[in-house]
Amino acid sequence: MNNSHLGYLPLSLITLILKHKKQSEFRTFLILKYQNPKLAFYSCQKEAFLQCETMLNYSYKTFRRRLAILRRLGYIGLDKNGGLYIRGYEYLFIALELEHNRRKVELSKAHLSKDNFKSYLNGVIVGELARRKRYNAIYGELKKDGLYQPNIAKKLLKRDKTYPLSARYLSKVLNIPSSTIHPYLMDARQKGYIGYKTNIEPLNLPYSCLKALRADYEEGNPYPVSFGGFVFLRHPDRYCPVLHTKRIKF
Repeated sequence: MNNSHLGYLPLSLITLILKHKKQSEFRTFLILKYQNPKLAFYSCQKEAFLQCETMLNYSYKTFRRRLAILRRLGYIGLDKNGGLYIRGYEYLFIALELEHNRRKVELSKAHLSKDNFKSYLNGVIVGELARRKRYNAIYGELKKDGLYQPNIAKKLLKRDKTYPLSARYLSKVLNIPSSTIHPYLMDARQKGYIGYKTNIEPLNLPYSCLKALRADYEEGNPYPVSFGGFVFLRHPDRYCPVLHTKRIKF
């Protein structure tokens, strides 16, 4: 696995992995796939482990356990001689019925490191959600007003590429408890996997008003916060994709 850029990964496959919390197994699958991309085959489990050991960065016992899960899920198979073959994306796309999102995202060797992989997956999905929801919002508004034209939509899409996504919503999509979602999002932002803008609204009210505003706070509304002695309303943070995506052609 010498190339920094490895290829493109189907977004719907990432969504499925997050739903079932199989990130570690999926990382094993990808390392096996890109260590030997032309053949996607190993004569036995031990050979596969020895070829990928440095990148995997865990024990052979853990490797065998994760292979068993990948085989049960249908990501890999064994031939009658114990040979290990790695399923292709096109096969998985059909077998797992992943038709709802026909886009794929760039994947590099750095994304597969043990420290980066989960942040990469989270960042990719948050960025894609922001891209898709922003496009649908602009398209919906133009269509409702009878103004939809491709050139108008393109101009609007170039203005502000971010879209607000609440922490509660993202916790459901990423399958992470809402009480612990923020460190995961922060990590993905710091590693450059999603773009981010704080979304606060100034109220020009002094700090003394904060307690009363919070007493009237209702779930789902912007939350009152204070900075520099003044009160602001904190709306859901705005996100945008950073990594390159394109349509799947198979």
